[in-house]
Amino acid sequence: MSGAVSISVSERNVGGVPVSPFDSLAACAQHILTDVYSGTGGFAIAINAEKVITCSLDRNVQETVEHATLRYPDGAGVVVAMRLKGVRSTRVAGADLWLEVLRQARGQHLNVALIGAKPDVLTATRRRLETDFPDVSIVV
Repeated sequence: MSGAVSISVSERNVGGVPVSPFDSLAACAQHILTDVYSGTGGFAIAINAEKVITCSLDRNVQETVEHATLRYPDGAGVVVAMRLKGVRSTRVAGADLWLEVLRQARGQHLNVALIGAKPDVLTATRRRLETDFPDVSIVV
């Protein structure tokens, strides 16, 4: 990456992309909710091998990744690269992560934005989430 992003003590550089290790899916979800409830906010990006390569080729993607407040390991290759650097981390699958965030936030108000799918998929997802997680405000 361009160096505009400083790597925190816990992050590890994987192919030029800083990635935060987590010992469990639940720990990553808790990290996100801590930022939410503290007012820090932000956005998280799943980092896999394809994203690492894309960052080296596409400045727009690189800048988006640089500005993320959390970059988590969502790919076996990234987890292996971290292990080779002496850091153990679990793979944090994005879909599993967001369901875990919603489960941990159950009973507390939470705003969630759904992006990146076709309108009919977003509508169906919104309906399901509103049924399963009534305390969540969904924005499409």
